[in-house]
This record gives sequence, C-alpha cells and structure tokens, in this order.
Amino acid sequence: MLLALLLASAPAPARAAGRGLLVVQVDVVGATVELDGSVIGRSPLRAAVAASAGEHAIKVWKLGHVPYLDVVIVERGGRRVVDVLLAPTTAVLVVATEPEDADVLVDGEFVGEAPVELELSAGPHLVRVERPGRLPAERMVVLGLGVVTSEVLTLVPEPGRPRAASRPVWKRGWFWTAAVAAAATTAYFVVPRPIAAAASADREITVPGP
Repeated sequence: MLLALLLASAPAPARAAGRGLLVVQVDVVGATVELDGSVIGRSPLRAAVAASAGEHAIKVWKLGHVPYLDVVIVERGGRRVVDVLLAPTTAVLVVATEPEDADVLVDGEFVGEAPVELELSAGPHLVRVERPGRLPAERMVVLGLGVVTSEVLTLVPEPGRPRAASRPVWKRGWFWTAAVAAAATTAYFVVPRPIAAAASADREITVPGP
C-alpha cells in the first residue's frame, strides 16, 4: 500500500519514463532519416525504432527534395507513426566518364571533374566531357523533377594521334639528355689538360754520377 502511494505521488516525468516505438514512413526511396541528429537509416526503414518516451527531432532529407523537419512525442509503451512526404525541388544528375577525371560541362559551364553529382532544374540539359588526347563526348539528357539520372560517357582516343613511341628520336627528351652527357664525357678525355702537363715539365730528373 505504501509503495502504491509513493508511485502515485511521483512526478509526472518520472512516471512517463520508459520507451516506445517510432515508425517513419517516407514516400521516396533512399532518403536519409535522422533521429535527434543521428542517422538511423535510409528509406524505406524495415523496422520500428525504439525510442525513449518524450520529444524527438526527426529530419528526413534527400538530394533534390525539400528536407522534412518535425518534433514528435513518443509515449511510453506506445507506437508513433510518422508519414513523411518529400516535395521535389530539383533534378539530380550523376556523370561518370571512361577514363575518369574528364572535365564535365553542363549547358556550356564547367561543373567539375568526373565523377560528379549535382542538382539541376528539371528538363533537357547538354552534357559535354573533355580530356586531353581524347575526342569530346556530348549527350542531351532530360531530367525529371526529384529523379536521379546517371550517365556514363566514354571518350575515345583522337584518330591519327601519334603515339610517344613513334616520335622521331631527336624529339625525345632522353635523347638530348644522353647527347649532352656523351659530349661532356668526350670533352673530358680529348681536351688537353695544361695544368697536368705543366706539372710534369717542372719535375726534376736525377742522373746517377760516374
């Protein structure tokens, strides 16, 4: 009886202490779900999340969409369901090239080196990739609002471009390096050394007496 009276007189927060279940349902796939600043997964979440009773901050975001922010209350022993609708704002374009590190231009503007991921307005866009020694490649893509579009562009070698092995030998850097070294070596052995000759002429010769 005394224990029951103590529990009844306990403060409300203490009586509310415990855990409940939180279910986050998102209308798009691949959105990042955060609970109180920590990532708990990507949509669709396969199971409910156990959370302490009380208030929790929820953030759901995905590139090309307006982030969802809300504060929800989880009750002890309860099950809270949150339905999230992400409104699309832009389209997402992912560009990769073969070989990599090619310059990527969208609608004539440089946007970075491949691979790149960027947000663009929905509709048609001209993608161009460039790399030294390769022919540029272009492709017209039509992007949908809130849709991720991936493109891979291949750059082929320029036709008729001479390979390094076919260049004349006198145009190669190592040829001139070897030529200079050979000339220096020849000069060392062929050019007379007057200092050594003079030293040899000044030496005294002793002739034995009769």
